[in-house]
Amino acid sequence: ARKFAVIEEIRPLLEKDKAVFSTVDGVRVNTTDGWWLLRASNTQDVLVARCESRDMAGLERVKGNLSNYLAKLGLDSSILNAA
Repeated sequence: ARKFAVIEEIRPLLEKDKAVFSTVDGVRVNTTDGWWLLRASNTQDVLVARCESRDMAGLERVKGNLSNYLAKLGLDSSILNAA
């Protein structure tokens, strides 16, 4: 039930940090290492996260960035270790 609220709750955190982001179809954040997208699924009771970077070290930093924001919202981000 909270999946749509999470997307709204993360925006002020990103604005406060002056992150470069878009709110088209969730929240997509661009970093120097790559990007991450967090969106609420329309068909399942889940949040969908996608991360991309040029290399594995960058990907770990991108996932860490997303994980930090999820933690600020009280969410478990251990699933980010999945492929």
